[in-house]
Amino acid sequence: MGHASPKGFVNIMTHLDQPITHMNYEALLLGAFTILTIYTFPLITKKVPSILVALIGGTVFSVFLQLDVPTIGEIPRQMPNFHLGELGRLSIHDFELILTQAIMLGGLGVIASLLTSVVADNVTKTKHNSKWAVIGQGVGNIAAALFGGIPGAWATMGTVTNIKAGATTKLSGIAKGGFLLIIVVGIADCVQYIPMAVLAGILITIGVGIKMLFKVPKQDAVV
Repeated sequence: MGHASPKGFVNIMTHLDQPITHMNYEALLLGAFTILTIYTFPLITKKVPSILVALIGGTVFSVFLQLDVPTIGEIPRQMPNFHLGELGRLSIHDFELILTQAIMLGGLGVIASLLTSVVADNVTKTKHNSKWAVIGQGVGNIAAALFGGIPGAWATMGTVTNIKAGATTKLSGIAKGGFLLIIVVGIADCVQYIPMAVLAGILITIGVGIKMLFKVPKQDAVV
Protein backbone atom coordinates (compact mmCIF):
# COMPACT_ATOMS: atom_id res chain seq x y z
CA MET A 1 0.00 0.00 0.00
CA GLY A 2 3.01 2.27 -0.26
CA HIS A 3 4.15 2.27 3.38
CA ALA A 4 6.83 0.41 5.32
CA SER A 5 5.62 -2.34 7.66
CA PRO A 6 5.90 -1.66 11.41
CA LYS A 7 8.70 -3.52 13.19
CA GLY A 8 7.73 -6.28 15.61
CA PHE A 9 4.61 -8.43 15.99
CA VAL A 10 2.95 -6.14 18.54
CA ASN A 11 3.40 -3.04 16.38
CA ILE A 12 2.01 -4.86 13.36
CA MET A 13 -1.10 -5.97 15.26
CA THR A 14 -1.73 -2.47 16.64
CA HIS A 15 -1.43 -0.87 13.20
CA LEU A 16 -3.56 -3.26 11.12
CA ASP A 17 -5.71 -0.36 9.94
CA GLN A 18 -2.77 1.67 8.64
CA PRO A 19 -2.66 0.16 5.11
CA ILE A 20 -6.28 1.24 4.56
CA THR A 21 -6.38 4.58 6.39
CA HIS A 22 -3.02 5.75 4.99
CA MET A 23 -3.12 4.19 1.54
CA ASN A 24 -0.73 5.45 -1.14
CA TYR A 25 -2.92 5.22 -4.23
CA GLU A 26 -0.03 5.87 -6.61
CA ALA A 27 1.84 2.89 -5.17
CA LEU A 28 -1.33 0.78 -5.31
CA LEU A 29 -1.92 1.60 -8.98
CA LEU A 30 1.74 0.99 -9.82
CA GLY A 31 1.61 -2.42 -8.15
CA ALA A 32 -1.60 -3.25 -10.02
CA PHE A 33 0.04 -2.18 -13.30
CA THR A 34 2.97 -4.49 -12.55
CA ILE A 35 0.71 -7.48 -11.89
CA LEU A 36 -1.37 -6.77 -15.01
CA THR A 37 1.77 -6.53 -17.15
CA ILE A 38 3.16 -9.82 -15.88
CA TYR A 39 -0.05 -11.70 -16.68
CA THR A 40 -0.88 -10.04 -20.02
CA PHE A 41 2.49 -9.49 -21.71
CA PRO A 42 2.95 -13.23 -22.48
CA LEU A 43 -0.13 -12.91 -24.71
CA ILE A 44 1.94 -10.61 -26.93
CA THR A 45 5.22 -12.54 -26.88
CA LYS A 46 6.96 -15.07 -24.67
CA LYS A 47 10.44 -14.35 -25.99
CA VAL A 48 10.93 -11.56 -23.44
CA PRO A 49 10.28 -12.34 -19.73
CA SER A 50 7.16 -10.50 -18.59
CA ILE A 51 8.70 -9.92 -15.16
CA LEU A 52 11.57 -8.00 -16.76
CA VAL A 53 9.14 -5.93 -18.82
CA ALA A 54 7.06 -5.14 -15.73
CA LEU A 55 10.17 -4.18 -13.74
CA ILE A 56 11.55 -1.83 -16.38
CA GLY A 57 8.16 -0.47 -17.42
CA GLY A 58 7.03 0.24 -13.86
CA THR A 59 10.31 1.96 -13.04
CA VAL A 60 10.20 4.12 -16.18
CA PHE A 61 6.60 5.18 -15.51
CA SER A 62 7.43 6.03 -11.91
CA VAL A 63 10.42 8.18 -12.88
CA PHE A 64 8.83 10.05 -15.79
CA LEU A 65 5.50 10.60 -14.03
CA GLN A 66 7.37 11.55 -10.83
CA LEU A 67 5.17 9.32 -8.69
CA ASP A 68 5.39 9.73 -4.93
CA VAL A 69 6.22 6.11 -4.10
CA PRO A 70 8.97 4.47 -1.99
CA THR A 71 11.96 3.19 -3.97
CA ILE A 72 14.87 0.86 -3.28
CA GLY A 73 17.12 3.83 -2.57
CA GLU A 74 20.88 3.93 -2.46
CA ILE A 75 22.68 0.59 -2.33
CA PRO A 76 26.35 -0.26 -1.51
CA ARG A 77 28.75 0.35 -4.40
CA GLN A 78 31.93 -1.35 -3.26
CA MET A 79 33.08 -4.94 -2.93
CA PRO A 80 33.56 -6.42 0.58
CA ASN A 81 37.02 -7.06 1.99
CA PHE A 82 38.60 -10.52 2.30
CA HIS A 83 38.79 -11.72 5.94
CA LEU A 84 40.77 -14.96 5.72
CA GLY A 85 43.47 -13.70 8.10
CA GLU A 86 40.97 -13.27 10.92
CA LEU A 87 40.39 -17.04 11.10
CA GLY A 88 43.90 -17.49 12.46
CA ARG A 89 43.05 -15.34 15.47
CA LEU A 90 40.11 -17.47 16.60
CA SER A 91 40.52 -19.40 19.83
CA ILE A 92 38.89 -22.55 21.20
CA HIS A 93 36.69 -20.33 23.36
CA ASP A 94 35.43 -18.53 20.25
CA PHE A 95 34.41 -21.82 18.67
CA GLU A 96 32.60 -22.85 21.86
CA LEU A 97 30.57 -19.63 21.73
CA ILE A 98 29.45 -20.03 18.14
CA LEU A 99 29.11 -23.83 17.84
CA THR A 100 25.50 -24.08 19.06
CA GLN A 101 24.34 -21.13 16.96
CA ALA A 102 26.19 -22.50 13.94
CA ILE A 103 24.45 -25.87 14.23
CA MET A 104 21.05 -24.19 14.59
CA LEU A 105 21.58 -21.87 11.62
CA GLY A 106 22.97 -24.72 9.54
CA GLY A 107 19.97 -26.92 10.30
CA LEU A 108 17.46 -24.19 9.53
CA GLY A 109 19.32 -23.32 6.34
CA VAL A 110 19.26 -26.92 5.14
CA ILE A 111 15.52 -27.22 5.82
CA ALA A 112 14.80 -23.96 3.98
CA SER A 113 16.93 -24.97 1.01
CA LEU A 114 15.36 -28.42 0.71
CA LEU A 115 11.91 -26.82 0.85
CA THR A 116 12.92 -24.52 -1.99
CA SER A 117 14.21 -27.54 -3.91
CA VAL A 118 10.85 -29.27 -3.52
CA VAL A 119 9.05 -26.19 -4.84
CA ALA A 120 11.46 -25.95 -7.78
CA ASP A 121 10.94 -29.65 -8.55
CA ASN A 122 7.19 -29.12 -8.80
CA VAL A 123 7.58 -26.10 -11.06
CA THR A 124 10.14 -27.66 -13.41
CA LYS A 125 8.92 -31.28 -13.15
CA THR A 126 12.42 -32.44 -12.25
CA LYS A 127 14.11 -34.04 -9.21
CA HIS A 128 16.89 -32.35 -7.25
CA ASN A 129 19.94 -34.03 -5.69
CA SER A 130 19.70 -33.30 -1.96
CA LYS A 131 23.30 -34.35 -1.27
CA TRP A 132 24.87 -31.88 -3.68
CA ALA A 133 22.34 -29.21 -2.77
CA VAL A 134 23.46 -29.28 0.86
CA ILE A 135 27.16 -29.46 -0.06
CA GLY A 136 26.79 -26.50 -2.40
CA GLN A 137 25.03 -24.48 0.26
CA GLY A 138 27.81 -25.21 2.76
CA VAL A 139 30.58 -24.22 0.35
CA GLY A 140 28.70 -21.05 -0.56
CA ASN A 141 28.25 -20.04 3.08
CA ILE A 142 31.93 -20.64 3.81
CA ALA A 143 32.92 -18.46 0.85
CA ALA A 144 30.48 -15.74 1.90
CA ALA A 145 31.85 -15.75 5.46
CA LEU A 146 35.37 -15.12 4.16
CA PHE A 147 34.09 -11.84 2.74
CA GLY A 148 32.18 -10.85 5.88
CA GLY A 149 28.85 -12.19 4.65
CA ILE A 150 26.14 -13.82 6.76
CA PRO A 151 24.82 -17.40 6.44
CA GLY A 152 22.17 -17.86 3.81
CA ALA A 153 19.89 -20.44 2.24
CA TRP A 154 18.04 -20.89 -1.02
CA ALA A 155 15.20 -18.40 -1.41
CA THR A 156 11.92 -19.79 -2.70
CA MET A 157 10.79 -16.47 -4.17
CA GLY A 158 14.10 -15.91 -5.95
CA THR A 159 14.19 -19.45 -7.31
CA VAL A 160 10.64 -19.38 -8.65
CA THR A 161 11.20 -15.89 -10.09
CA ASN A 162 14.25 -17.21 -11.91
CA ILE A 163 12.29 -20.13 -13.32
CA LYS A 164 9.33 -17.98 -14.35
CA ALA A 165 11.73 -15.61 -16.11
CA GLY A 166 12.80 -18.49 -18.37
CA ALA A 167 15.72 -20.10 -16.52
CA THR A 168 16.30 -23.71 -17.58
CA THR A 169 19.86 -24.59 -16.45
CA LYS A 170 22.12 -24.22 -13.42
CA LEU A 171 23.90 -21.37 -15.19
CA SER A 172 20.91 -19.17 -14.39
CA GLY A 173 22.01 -19.02 -10.76
CA ILE A 174 25.51 -17.95 -11.80
CA ALA A 175 24.02 -15.38 -14.17
CA LYS A 176 21.90 -14.00 -11.34
CA GLY A 177 24.96 -13.56 -9.13
CA GLY A 178 26.86 -11.94 -11.98
CA PHE A 179 24.02 -9.52 -12.62
CA LEU A 180 23.96 -8.53 -8.94
CA LEU A 181 27.70 -7.89 -9.16
CA ILE A 182 27.15 -5.65 -12.18
CA ILE A 183 24.50 -3.75 -10.22
CA VAL A 184 26.87 -3.13 -7.31
CA VAL A 185 29.85 -2.00 -9.36
CA GLY A 186 28.13 -0.47 -12.38
CA ILE A 187 24.47 0.53 -12.45
CA ALA A 188 23.61 1.22 -8.81
CA ASP A 189 22.54 4.74 -9.80
CA CYS A 190 19.75 3.31 -11.97
CA VAL A 191 18.63 0.51 -9.67
CA GLN A 192 17.96 2.88 -6.76
CA TYR A 193 14.91 4.25 -8.62
CA ILE A 194 13.07 0.91 -8.78
CA PRO A 195 9.78 1.39 -6.85
CA MET A 196 9.01 -0.96 -3.98
CA ALA A 197 5.45 -1.24 -5.34
CA VAL A 198 6.82 -2.82 -8.53
CA LEU A 199 8.79 -5.37 -6.51
CA ALA A 200 5.71 -6.07 -4.40
CA GLY A 201 3.64 -6.71 -7.53
CA ILE A 202 6.26 -9.15 -8.81
CA LEU A 203 6.36 -11.01 -5.49
CA ILE A 204 2.56 -11.28 -5.42
CA THR A 205 2.50 -13.01 -8.80
CA ILE A 206 5.33 -15.32 -7.74
CA GLY A 207 3.46 -16.15 -4.52
CA VAL A 208 0.37 -17.07 -6.51
CA GLY A 209 2.53 -19.32 -8.67
CA ILE A 210 3.74 -21.28 -5.62
CA LYS A 211 0.24 -22.64 -4.99
CA MET A 212 1.40 -25.98 -6.34
CA LEU A 213 3.36 -26.41 -3.11
CA PHE A 214 0.28 -28.12 -1.68
CA LYS A 215 0.50 -30.79 -4.39
CA VAL A 216 3.92 -32.16 -3.45
CA PRO A 217 4.42 -35.91 -2.94
CA LYS A 218 3.99 -37.19 0.61
CA GLN A 219 7.69 -38.03 1.01
CA ASP A 220 8.63 -34.44 0.06
CA ALA A 221 5.95 -32.93 2.29
CA VAL A 222 7.95 -34.10 5.32
CA VAL A 223 10.49 -31.35 4.54
